[in-house]
Amino acid sequence: MDSHLIHDDGRLVGTRVTVYHLMPYLLNPSCAENEIARLNGVTTEQVAAARAYVLNHPDEVLAQHLRIEERIASGNPPEVVERLRKAHEVFLRFRQWIKLREELDARELAELEGEDEIPTDYPSFRKWLAEARHPVTTGP
Repeated sequence: MDSHLIHDDGRLVGTRVTVYHLMPYLLNPSCAENEIARLNGVTTEQVAAARAYVLNHPDEVLAQHLRIEERIASGNPPEVVERLRKAHEVFLRFRQWIKLREELDARELAELEGEDEIPTDYPSFRKWLAEARHPVTTGP
């Protein structure tokens, strides 16, 4: 294994990609190294180094990979799901507000036909959220 291509923790040098990220591809015998490299934005040399790392540390890598898969399968905790639901509701209210504003602007445009100044300034979601004072819990 080329030590200049992979850190001791399994992360590819110069990237945020780890061998654990590549594991599903490496475990699939039909995935070629050039395809894995293209899909993950790394070089084929880095993929080969990741494969070598897995082969040189099979027990450690497989145990960590199984822990990662279990954590993914368990999903988000209920408090995170609730925060996501509330944030989504606020975002939907913003979309509805934009739609209503666009409908009003369309009517105003019909009345202002021929005038140079047309109101088209919409606030960003962040600005709308601050002005509307819609509470979104971001956590502790």
